Amino acid sequence: MNSFLKLFTVAALGACIANTALAADTAQTAPASSASAASAASAKAVAKDVLEACKAEVQSLCPGMTVGDGKLGPCLKTNLPKLSASCKSALKEAKGKGA
Repeated sequence: MNSFLKLFTVAALGACIANTALAADTAQTAPASSASAASAASAKAVAKDVLEACKAEVQSLCPGMTVGDGKLGPCLKTNLPKLSASCKSALKEAKGKGA
């Protein structure tokens, strides 16, 4: 596996998870501007796409781990060679969207 994909997996999934958590927290605690609301919605959509594409891997390779527990990204990185093409593709697309 190339080093770009390895680095991306950790960075993108971590960013997606963090952005999703931050977006949810921001939506609950303070009114958001139009730009930040759109950014939060975009981050949530990207995170949802990644988690949907990687659902089988999360269930089989990282059982019991959940978004926000700090363990999911490292687990997927450890299991990078076992990830499906669709999961890897979703992670790569998320990086392209700046997640």
